[in-house]
Amino acid sequence: YIVDINSEDKTELPLKFNTINYASWSPVEDKIAFIGVNGDRSNLYVYDLKKRMLETMTDDIFSDANPSWSADGKKVIFTSDRSGFTDPKTIPSDIKMWNYDYSNTDYYSIDLKTKYIERLSDYKYSKESYAQVSADGKKTLYLSDKNGITNIYLRETDSSGNKTDRPITNALNPIDQLSLSRDGKKLLFISLNKGGYDIFSINN
Repeated sequence: YIVDINSEDKTELPLKFNTINYASWSPVEDKIAFIGVNGDRSNLYVYDLKKRMLETMTDDIFSDANPSWSADGKKVIFTSDRSGFTDPKTIPSDIKMWNYDYSNTDYYSIDLKTKYIERLSDYKYSKESYAQVSADGKKTLYLSDKNGITNIYLRETDSSGNKTDRPITNALNPIDQLSLSRDGKKLLFISLNKGGYDIFSINN
């Protein structure tokens, strides 16, 4: 549904899935990226509200999650367990998930026009998720459990294209569900606190 926050009117979208998760608004157009689940498949979709058109972005055996947008609205960043399978043509037709190591996740980008998928993280023994890209595209905030507990990490890219990653939190309880404000000045996340989950914020 789309809900008008002033009138509280609801409009049902013509989307037929068993489950819809992780809806994310485009920053520049009336488009929504989300994860749709039918059967045992979870894939990335983009719905154009003006054209009332649904576009399938991924359609494979791997599990996708946590879509967010590049500042120009040309790419969607998402989490996946697809490892190096960024080109659908390279995925073996007989691949079975019970024979595949899906324990780790990384974050990827997909171009809306070409559907080219780029792997943006590649850590063998950890899970990366909820990547959020800054407006200038030079910084990425993401979650990782590479130190044993899920914390927030910052990736910065310099003028030469070199990338450096460092943690910006050192929480003892796992952090989840990052959300970066459009101006990049405030970051929201949830974490376990006194037996329950609370929302926290970090100001730039």
